[in-house]
Amino acid sequence: MALGEHAHRGIARLVGVLACGVASVALAQSSTPDRQLWVDYVPSWHAGARATDELELSFRTAWSGAAPTQYWATNTFEWNATPWLGLDAIGAVVESRGPSHGSGYFEMRPSAGARFTWRNERVRASEFLRVEHRMLRPLDAAPFTIERVRHREQLLVALNHPSLAASRTAFLIADAEWFLVHNGRGGWTSNQLRARAGLGYRWSAHRSFECILNDTQRRSDLDPVFEDGDHILRLRWREAF
Repeated sequence: MALGEHAHRGIARLVGVLACGVASVALAQSSTPDRQLWVDYVPSWHAGARATDELELSFRTAWSGAAPTQYWATNTFEWNATPWLGLDAIGAVVESRGPSHGSGYFEMRPSAGARFTWRNERVRASEFLRVEHRMLRPLDAAPFTIERVRHREQLLVALNHPSLAASRTAFLIADAEWFLVHNGRGGWTSNQLRARAGLGYRWSAHRSFECILNDTQRRSDLDPVFEDGDHILRLRWREAF
Protein backbone atom coordinates (compact mmCIF):
# COMPACT_ATOMS: atom_id res chain seq x y z
CA MET A 1 0.00 0.00 0.00
CA ALA A 2 1.49 3.36 -0.98
CA LEU A 3 2.24 5.74 1.83
CA GLY A 4 -0.17 8.65 2.13
CA GLU A 5 -0.44 11.31 4.81
CA HIS A 6 -2.36 8.95 7.12
CA ALA A 7 0.28 6.22 6.73
CA HIS A 8 3.10 8.69 7.45
CA ARG A 9 1.34 9.67 10.66
CA GLY A 10 0.95 5.97 11.51
CA ILE A 11 4.67 5.30 11.03
CA ALA A 12 5.62 8.40 13.05
CA ARG A 13 3.36 7.19 15.86
CA LEU A 14 4.88 3.71 15.69
CA VAL A 15 8.44 5.07 15.87
CA GLY A 16 7.45 7.06 18.94
CA VAL A 17 5.91 4.00 20.59
CA LEU A 18 9.02 1.94 19.78
CA ALA A 19 11.21 4.60 21.37
CA CYS A 20 9.04 4.60 24.51
CA GLY A 21 9.23 0.80 24.70
CA VAL A 22 13.01 0.74 24.37
CA ALA A 23 13.30 3.52 26.97
CA SER A 24 11.09 1.55 29.38
CA VAL A 25 13.37 -1.47 29.02
CA ALA A 26 16.48 0.65 29.47
CA LEU A 27 15.10 2.17 32.69
CA ALA A 28 14.06 -1.16 34.19
CA GLN A 29 15.62 -2.12 37.51
CA SER A 30 18.73 -4.26 37.12
CA SER A 31 18.85 -7.86 38.33
CA THR A 32 20.64 -11.02 37.21
CA PRO A 33 19.19 -11.90 33.80
CA ASP A 34 19.17 -15.25 32.04
CA ARG A 35 21.19 -15.39 28.84
CA GLN A 36 19.56 -17.51 26.18
CA LEU A 37 19.93 -18.74 22.61
CA TRP A 38 16.84 -19.19 20.43
CA VAL A 39 17.15 -20.88 17.02
CA ASP A 40 14.15 -20.82 14.65
CA TYR A 41 13.34 -22.44 11.32
CA VAL A 42 10.32 -20.77 9.68
CA PRO A 43 8.94 -22.32 6.47
CA SER A 44 5.83 -20.79 4.91
CA TRP A 45 3.42 -21.58 2.09
CA HIS A 46 0.91 -19.54 0.11
CA ALA A 47 -2.66 -20.71 0.74
CA GLY A 48 -4.38 -19.01 -2.17
CA ALA A 49 -3.93 -15.44 -3.37
CA ARG A 50 -4.65 -13.76 -0.01
CA ALA A 51 -3.50 -16.21 2.67
CA THR A 52 -0.25 -17.60 4.09
CA ASP A 53 0.43 -20.59 6.32
CA GLU A 54 3.61 -20.34 8.42
CA LEU A 55 5.22 -22.95 10.68
CA GLU A 56 7.82 -21.86 13.24
CA LEU A 57 10.01 -24.60 14.77
CA SER A 58 12.08 -23.25 17.64
CA PHE A 59 14.74 -24.51 20.05
CA ARG A 60 15.38 -22.31 23.09
CA THR A 61 18.00 -22.85 25.78
CA ALA A 62 20.06 -20.91 28.34
CA TRP A 63 23.85 -20.77 28.46
CA SER A 64 23.65 -18.73 31.68
CA GLY A 65 20.90 -18.72 34.30
CA ALA A 66 18.02 -21.04 35.17
CA ALA A 67 15.80 -20.63 32.10
CA PRO A 68 14.38 -23.96 30.87
CA THR A 69 15.16 -25.64 27.57
CA GLN A 70 12.10 -25.43 25.32
CA TYR A 71 10.89 -26.95 22.05
CA TRP A 72 8.26 -24.93 20.19
CA ALA A 73 6.03 -25.59 17.19
CA THR A 74 3.84 -22.64 16.21
CA ASN A 75 1.51 -22.55 13.21
CA THR A 76 0.14 -19.20 11.99
CA PHE A 77 -2.53 -18.91 9.30
CA GLU A 78 -2.93 -15.32 8.09
CA TRP A 79 -5.69 -14.12 5.78
CA ASN A 80 -5.15 -10.70 4.22
CA ALA A 81 -8.55 -9.05 4.37
CA THR A 82 -7.04 -5.90 2.78
CA PRO A 83 -3.48 -4.88 1.82
CA TRP A 84 -3.11 -3.32 5.29
CA LEU A 85 -5.10 -5.75 7.50
CA GLY A 86 -4.20 -9.38 8.19
CA LEU A 87 -6.30 -11.67 10.41
CA ASP A 88 -4.41 -14.47 12.18
CA ALA A 89 -5.32 -17.84 13.69
CA ILE A 90 -2.43 -19.27 15.69
CA GLY A 91 -1.75 -22.53 17.49
CA ALA A 92 1.39 -23.33 19.50
CA VAL A 93 2.65 -26.45 21.27
CA VAL A 94 5.48 -26.10 23.81
CA GLU A 95 7.54 -28.65 25.72
CA SER A 96 9.53 -27.02 28.51
CA ARG A 97 12.21 -28.87 30.49
CA GLY A 98 13.40 -27.24 33.71
CA PRO A 99 17.00 -27.28 34.96
CA SER A 100 16.19 -29.85 37.67
CA HIS A 101 15.04 -33.43 37.04
CA GLY A 102 11.26 -33.79 36.84
CA SER A 103 10.57 -30.06 36.41
CA GLY A 104 8.97 -28.51 33.36
CA TYR A 105 5.60 -28.38 31.64
CA PHE A 106 3.66 -29.04 28.45
CA GLU A 107 1.63 -26.22 26.93
CA MET A 108 -0.98 -25.75 24.21
CA ARG A 109 -1.65 -22.15 23.19
CA PRO A 110 -4.47 -21.23 20.78
CA SER A 111 -4.65 -17.54 19.92
CA ALA A 112 -6.10 -15.06 17.44
CA GLY A 113 -4.82 -11.71 16.28
CA ALA A 114 -4.90 -8.84 13.81
CA ARG A 115 -1.97 -7.18 12.02
CA PHE A 116 -2.08 -3.62 10.65
CA THR A 117 0.64 -2.74 8.12
CA TRP A 118 1.89 0.48 6.51
CA ARG A 119 4.58 0.22 3.84
CA ASN A 120 6.47 1.71 0.98
CA GLU A 121 9.34 0.17 -0.98
CA ARG A 122 12.00 0.69 1.70
CA VAL A 123 10.02 0.74 4.98
CA ARG A 124 7.42 -1.56 6.49
CA ALA A 125 5.74 -0.70 9.80
CA SER A 126 3.25 -3.01 11.48
CA GLU A 127 1.12 -3.19 14.60
CA PHE A 128 0.05 -6.60 15.89
CA LEU A 129 -2.55 -7.37 18.55
CA ARG A 130 -2.94 -10.97 19.79
CA VAL A 131 -5.18 -12.66 22.39
CA GLU A 132 -3.83 -15.93 23.86
CA HIS A 133 -5.33 -18.74 25.91
CA ARG A 134 -2.45 -20.66 27.52
CA MET A 135 -3.19 -24.19 28.77
CA LEU A 136 -0.29 -25.46 30.90
CA ARG A 137 0.25 -28.91 32.37
CA PRO A 138 3.24 -28.89 34.77
CA LEU A 139 4.97 -32.19 35.50
CA ASP A 140 4.71 -31.69 39.27
CA ALA A 141 1.50 -29.64 39.74
CA ALA A 142 -2.13 -29.37 38.66
CA PRO A 143 -2.96 -27.97 35.19
CA PHE A 144 -3.91 -24.30 34.93
CA THR A 145 -4.74 -21.67 32.31
CA ILE A 146 -3.63 -18.09 31.63
CA GLU A 147 -5.34 -15.46 29.48
CA ARG A 148 -2.97 -12.96 27.93
CA VAL A 149 -2.99 -10.04 25.48
CA ARG A 150 0.08 -9.06 23.46
CA HIS A 151 0.63 -5.79 21.57
CA ARG A 152 3.66 -5.43 19.30
CA GLU A 153 4.95 -2.53 17.18
CA GLN A 154 7.53 -3.40 14.51
CA LEU A 155 9.65 -1.53 11.95
CA LEU A 156 11.65 -3.01 9.04
CA VAL A 157 13.95 -0.77 6.95
CA ALA A 158 15.95 -1.80 3.87
CA LEU A 159 19.59 -0.68 4.17
CA ASN A 160 21.44 -1.39 0.93
CA HIS A 161 18.59 -1.39 -1.61
CA PRO A 162 15.59 0.91 -2.15
CA SER A 163 13.20 -2.04 -1.69
CA LEU A 164 12.68 -4.62 1.05
CA ALA A 165 11.53 -7.06 -1.65
CA ALA A 166 14.81 -6.97 -3.60
CA SER A 167 17.18 -9.93 -3.49
CA ARG A 168 20.42 -9.56 -1.49
CA THR A 169 18.90 -6.89 0.73
CA ALA A 170 20.15 -6.19 4.25
CA PHE A 171 17.49 -4.77 6.54
CA LEU A 172 17.07 -3.40 10.04
CA ILE A 173 14.56 -4.96 12.47
CA ALA A 174 13.25 -3.13 15.55
CA ASP A 175 10.18 -3.81 17.66
CA ALA A 176 8.68 -3.44 21.11
CA GLU A 177 6.03 -5.68 22.67
CA TRP A 178 3.83 -5.35 25.75
CA PHE A 179 2.23 -8.32 27.54
CA LEU A 180 -0.93 -7.99 29.65
CA VAL A 181 -2.11 -10.96 31.72
CA HIS A 182 -5.50 -11.44 33.39
CA ASN A 183 -4.92 -11.22 37.14
CA GLY A 184 -7.89 -13.39 38.19
CA ARG A 185 -9.62 -10.47 39.92
CA GLY A 186 -11.42 -9.03 36.90
CA GLY A 187 -8.50 -6.87 35.74
CA TRP A 188 -5.42 -6.95 33.53
CA THR A 189 -1.79 -6.34 34.55
CA SER A 190 1.16 -5.42 32.34
CA ASN A 191 3.72 -7.96 33.54
CA GLN A 192 6.27 -8.08 30.71
CA LEU A 193 8.04 -5.78 28.23
CA ARG A 194 10.16 -6.96 25.33
CA ALA A 195 12.42 -4.89 23.06
CA ARG A 196 14.21 -6.34 20.04
CA ALA A 197 16.72 -5.03 17.53
CA GLY A 198 18.71 -6.80 14.86
CA LEU A 199 19.71 -7.24 11.26
CA GLY A 200 18.36 -9.44 8.51
CA TYR A 201 19.52 -10.48 5.05
CA ARG A 202 17.17 -11.45 2.22
CA TRP A 203 18.94 -13.70 -0.28
CA SER A 204 15.93 -14.00 -2.55
CA ALA A 205 12.14 -13.93 -2.54
CA HIS A 206 12.24 -17.37 -0.88
CA ARG A 207 15.03 -17.22 1.72
CA SER A 208 16.13 -14.82 4.46
CA PHE A 209 18.10 -14.85 7.71
CA GLU A 210 17.67 -12.74 10.85
CA CYS A 211 19.97 -12.15 13.83
CA ILE A 212 18.12 -10.43 16.68
CA LEU A 213 19.02 -9.29 20.19
CA ASN A 214 16.06 -9.54 22.54
CA ASP A 215 15.78 -7.92 25.98
CA THR A 216 12.85 -8.87 28.25
CA GLN A 217 11.73 -7.17 31.48
CA ARG A 218 9.26 -8.70 33.95
CA ARG A 219 7.40 -7.80 37.13
CA SER A 220 4.99 -9.53 39.48
CA ASP A 221 1.34 -8.57 39.85
CA LEU A 222 2.03 -6.49 42.98
CA ASP A 223 5.42 -5.02 42.03
CA PRO A 224 5.35 -1.63 40.23
CA VAL A 225 8.97 -1.96 39.02
CA PHE A 226 10.12 -4.04 36.06
CA GLU A 227 13.30 -6.10 36.48
CA ASP A 228 15.80 -7.40 33.95
CA GLY A 229 14.56 -10.83 32.84
CA ASP A 230 16.22 -12.32 29.75
CA HIS A 231 18.96 -11.36 27.30
CA ILE A 232 18.40 -13.45 24.18
CA LEU A 233 20.30 -14.00 20.94
CA ARG A 234 17.77 -15.17 18.36
CA LEU A 235 18.80 -16.69 15.01
CA ARG A 236 16.01 -17.20 12.48
CA TRP A 237 16.03 -18.79 9.02
CA ARG A 238 12.95 -18.16 6.85
CA GLU A 239 12.06 -20.14 3.75
CA ALA A 240 9.03 -19.65 1.48
CA PHE A 241 7.72 -22.46 -0.71
